Amino acid sequence: FLRGLEVLPYEEAIGAVTGMEEVAKKMEAGLQEARSFIAAKSLACKAMGATKQRDQLLQRNAALPPLSSWLGELRQTNLARRKAAQAQAAEAKISAFEKAVDALVEEAAKDDDEKLLKNCEARRAKVSTVEALAREAHEALKSTASKELQPDWQSSVVRLKRAEKKLETSVTRKLKEFERQVSVGKLLVQVKKHLEEMDVEVKTCETKAGLALAPTPSVLCQETMAVALQERMKDKAWSFEQLFKDLVNGNKQVSPEQLVKYVTTLKPKAISEEQREAWLQGQQVSIDLASLKSLARRCGKCAAAARVENEKGELVTELKPGDLLVIHGTKGTRDGKELLEVELLSGVKGFASCKTKEKLQLLPCSTFEFHCEELERIVQESLTKIQAKVTQLTSEAKEVQTGPDEVRAELAKLTPKLQVPVAGLSLLQKKIAVSKRNFAKGQASERQKLFDNLHQNEAEEVVAKMEAKVEEAEALQQELQSKLAKLKKTEGGGTEECQRPVSLQKELNELHKKIMAATDEAKAVVLQEQEKVKSCPQAVKQQLLKLTKRSQKAKSEGASEMKTLEKAVEAIRTSAFSKLSVILRKSPSHAVLRSKQELEKLIRKELDAPEEHQQLLIESLGDDELKLL
Repeated sequence: FLRGLEVLPYEEAIGAVTGMEEVAKKMEAGLQEARSFIAAKSLACKAMGATKQRDQLLQRNAALPPLSSWLGELRQTNLARRKAAQAQAAEAKISAFEKAVDALVEEAAKDDDEKLLKNCEARRAKVSTVEALAREAHEALKSTASKELQPDWQSSVVRLKRAEKKLETSVTRKLKEFERQVSVGKLLVQVKKHLEEMDVEVKTCETKAGLALAPTPSVLCQETMAVALQERMKDKAWSFEQLFKDLVNGNKQVSPEQLVKYVTTLKPKAISEEQREAWLQGQQVSIDLASLKSLARRCGKCAAAARVENEKGELVTELKPGDLLVIHGTKGTRDGKELLEVELLSGVKGFASCKTKEKLQLLPCSTFEFHCEELERIVQESLTKIQAKVTQLTSEAKEVQTGPDEVRAELAKLTPKLQVPVAGLSLLQKKIAVSKRNFAKGQASERQKLFDNLHQNEAEEVVAKMEAKVEEAEALQQELQSKLAKLKKTEGGGTEECQRPVSLQKELNELHKKIMAATDEAKAVVLQEQEKVKSCPQAVKQQLLKLTKRSQKAKSEGASEMKTLEKAVEAIRTSAFSKLSVILRKSPSHAVLRSKQELEKLIRKELDAPEEHQQLLIESLGDDELKLL
């Protein structure tokens, strides 16, 4: 049957040859099995002494070599038959390719340019089918590259190349020109569609960037409100729904003014008037539950590695230190570790837990910071996608060399506009970065204000304490000065008009001690509060310096008044001593006084002076004065 391959179709011939090779493989396996069986059994017969049976096995074995030889010849002839079948297949494929080319050329000759322009895709599909036949013919010729197997092999190669050239010149070349024209139109449509889509995407990103691009006072106001509302929910153990219910008081929405008023009642001095006005200017609609959740969401930054799982405990993603997330609440524990319901920047939701500790370690993160990170990710994704598309369309537009002039002109006009969305998103990225820096500066400024206010209050306390002591010292000094004014000298012999110099001296000494104590306490206030004084504003330091000078002035004036007092008392004593000397000179009998007691009796009896003047004189008399008298 296989000897008549030339009368079989090449598909059947190849199938028959392949089937014969499979039969040959089975026959070879059978011969091998027979040899092994006969060898094993003949040894067994020899061992048992069964000579007759062994001779029969050997007779059977003698029939195997001719079969093996015949199988070898069959394989050789079968290989030649395969080559012949392949040559027959190559001839059939070349003939099929030639017929397909002729049919395609005949069809192309009937179509005009307008019809071909509309049916480029259908014509390209037919050309691709014919080109596939050419590739199959080439593969078939490669397997039969032997003049012994196919004497006309070279002529077959020439026929195949001639048909390929005919396809190229009569069909493919013209088809490519029309395809380029169609491609230009399609490219123009893609550019217009891309511009429209990217315009929408840029506007969407700009809308989402509302908070990030808001003025810094408005952002600081919203951040303060978020913290206040979060603390309110934490203190009351409320959900967002409960907080919203308390906020709206029976309504479905709340106005921005009411929200600011609500927060102001929670933190009276937390929001400045500038921040309040800036935030209200950017709020055009009322606030519902969804808006409240977005405004007061609790954000955090992972401080250590963690994992996010689903409800079944299966791993969703790993968290690295620094990853930002939104915390929606606590959802119990699992394996002794606290579970937090979280949402990541990428939109992934799940239950987060720390890998090594019972609770997830979180660093503080503002809602503004989270919003900016989220927005930057969205903008970067859009920018990457747009840049890839722009690069593709720009490259394709540069390669356009043919096509209708009006289409090419419009394409050349629109191509530069492809960079507009890229520039818009790049500018948005820069604005977000600037807003983040301004927010950081604003936060630092607010912290500095709080710090300054704290130190201002502390410094004012120091100033108040010191000022009280200084005023006390000044008041005492004024009192000392007014009492000292009673000691007035007469124009004559220097006798003092003060009737109570001893009592007055005691009072003034006590006042002077109080002045010294008050000034020392004022100085001690500054020494005890040195740390507060170092960090206080410069204006407060100037106040402290002025108070120090006032304290020193009160102290020095008190000392000066005390010297004046000493001089006045000395003048009174000197005047009394002079009077006593006169009395002694006028009464010689008094000169025989022998003791201070006798002299004291004489002073009290004969000296014309107030009692305290006499006492001052008696107290001042010593041995030298007695000898002098």
